[in-house]
Amino acid sequence: MNFQKFSKNALWFLTSLSLLATALVSKDLLFPFITTKAFFFRVVLEMGLPFYVYLLLSSRDLRPNLKNPLNLFVLVFLLVNFISALVGVNLFRSMWGNFERMGGAYYLAHLCLLYFYVQVLGQAGGGYIKNFLKALLAVSALITLSGISGALGGPTLTLDPSLPARASATLGNPIFFASFLIFPFFLALFFVSQSKSLAAKWMYGILAFLQLIGIFQSGTRGAVVGLAIGVFLAAIVFIVLSKGKIRRYGGAGILAFAVVVVMLFTFHDKLPQGTTIRRVFNLRDSNTNSRFIQWQIALQGVKDYPVLGTGPENYYIVGNKYYDNELYKFDRSWFDKPHNYILEILTTTGVLGFAAYIGMLVAALWILWRAFKAEFLTALEACLFLAAILVYQVQNLFVFDTIPASLMFYAFLGFVSYLHFETKAVEEKGIKRQAAPSLSGGIIGTGAILAAVVAVYAAIVTNYMPARAAKNVNYGYAYAGVDPYKAAEYFETATSLPFNFDLSESSAKFSDFAAGLVRSPLAQSDPKFVDGQLSKALEYEIRAVKNAPNDPVVLQKLSNLYLYQAVFHKTGIPFEAFDAMQKAVDLAPKRVEARLGLAQLRLYQGYPEEAAKIVEEALALDPTNKSTKWQLVLVYHDAKRDEDAVKLAEQLFAEDYQPQNPGDLSWLIDYYIAKGEKDKAINLAEKSLMFGPKSVNTVAKLYEVYMKFGMQDKANILIAEFKKAQPKLWPDLEKLIQPK
Repeated sequence: MNFQKFSKNALWFLTSLSLLATALVSKDLLFPFITTKAFFFRVVLEMGLPFYVYLLLSSRDLRPNLKNPLNLFVLVFLLVNFISALVGVNLFRSMWGNFERMGGAYYLAHLCLLYFYVQVLGQAGGGYIKNFLKALLAVSALITLSGISGALGGPTLTLDPSLPARASATLGNPIFFASFLIFPFFLALFFVSQSKSLAAKWMYGILAFLQLIGIFQSGTRGAVVGLAIGVFLAAIVFIVLSKGKIRRYGGAGILAFAVVVVMLFTFHDKLPQGTTIRRVFNLRDSNTNSRFIQWQIALQGVKDYPVLGTGPENYYIVGNKYYDNELYKFDRSWFDKPHNYILEILTTTGVLGFAAYIGMLVAALWILWRAFKAEFLTALEACLFLAAILVYQVQNLFVFDTIPASLMFYAFLGFVSYLHFETKAVEEKGIKRQAAPSLSGGIIGTGAILAAVVAVYAAIVTNYMPARAAKNVNYGYAYAGVDPYKAAEYFETATSLPFNFDLSESSAKFSDFAAGLVRSPLAQSDPKFVDGQLSKALEYEIRAVKNAPNDPVVLQKLSNLYLYQAVFHKTGIPFEAFDAMQKAVDLAPKRVEARLGLAQLRLYQGYPEEAAKIVEEALALDPTNKSTKWQLVLVYHDAKRDEDAVKLAEQLFAEDYQPQNPGDLSWLIDYYIAKGEKDKAINLAEKSLMFGPKSVNTVAKLYEVYMKFGMQDKANILIAEFKKAQPKLWPDLEKLIQPK
């Protein structure tokens, strides 16, 4: 058996199989559109490691050439990421990422493996690299057709959450869909140029057209801007490199293209309402304004960590510290990405990481130039690849990198690195290289076996175990409102697993479940169970805080859990709750969430005036937020400042604000009754039934108001309707409306 050929075939199969990760979604896992892809991709590449090591050890011609600048910059970028992780603000997160993003230095190492796997497939000859690229296009075709079919109301590979307005196929986000399609689109055009038969040209041409449709169907402006700029610049280069009619008439074509694009962006408001094309060419909306603010925040953070950054996946420390409360007008999310991948690299890996990444791009462009000069690529083919790089990097200015897109990017870089190998072979044709001394069979076999052991260990410990944790947390969250006892089993299993790298997300879901039990009937019927879950969730949340002591979201969860435990036991709040919440305030000084949490703590302690001051501070940071204003209304009432509370409440009602809990209106209705303001009392009591489900308490309050103002007929009708609609709740209501 020729084990070298077998290893080549196995490596080709596994490398191609890894691309299928982009099409996979398992609803069993947390963040299924992300975790499914990452775990599958990593495991498959790890399984390819022993074959790759065997090929490197057994053949000099298959080893990466360190004179290739792209190889050097890829390795330097990876090294800087690991060093940055070691010296950054959260080593664990920098190394392993979290379930929502699945990034980090460990993930980047797998992308680099993909890069070198693709490179060795090219150097192995035998059409491996061509077949790999065909596999890439086949996977992209599958996903493209799924996205377009879903947009047209047809069948899809998985439920597309972005429909009907936009398409995201198996990616879960239309932005991810668009960025994923960029390199396959240009590779399909490359195959049009390379194909000899007319049928093949048509096949790849149709695929490229469908991918272009998919990009537009995603409604992603960053990708469209990238296409406009990238194609425009690459077209200029193509004309410069060309001769004859192309150079003579190409300028007019480029000018016409530029005019059309500029007109579309300038007069986007004239395009049909509610269409994807109108959205794509509109750069004057709140989303664009939000991006600009986020970029300014990221730039402020660079000065704090200029050389090596905060560490990969640690942008949250900058996003929270320099948060601009203007963002509340557009998006209230906690940002862990600046939505600009280039700025993210600069912020999280510093100038060294940024320089290495730019070096990768420059090296790739240099290789394309050499391939053109060596006539290994035509001017058109070189410019297609130039356009691919430009389009991808321009759209990266508006988004963060994602698993499907980064897979395509590193696979493409591996192909470009192979072009360096071929170009060098053309340039050195006729030059004999001295053969390197061969390694013994024992060394080769031992190396491959050690690589296999590492691969199996990595697959089990760093993928299977955390995937189990993600599954159990997800199931616990899903069962929380259906079967709390079953949910508890899943959460407890998740906490007992040995390698769950996302304690923050896992503990947050467990904490929400335990806090919900305090408000559930189980708090009365099975207090021992509720108490046990509170204690276990608190213990797990403390572990999460030790793992991420500078994350305000985790600190708030811990503080809130202390509060729920105090409410359940009817005891005082421990100092740790205040300490955690104050740290959260300090870490994100311009966000309001932790301040509102601090106000709740002071309110529970019986200091409503202090709570009111804290909520007023929060409202000053977010003056248009109606929920915060309503919280201030309630705190004013608790502080016996009913005049202030009523004034602010009436302002909110004039703005059509609807409280989430209609029961919070009871005191205000009583206030109007006491003041003899009949119309206001009746109007508010009637509205309370529309603000939420008709509860026993809200119906009883409206009945009281009707009776108070002598409206016996309306009261009787209200009771009759409720008794008919909710016969099981009638006994509870009857007790409340009995004359005292």
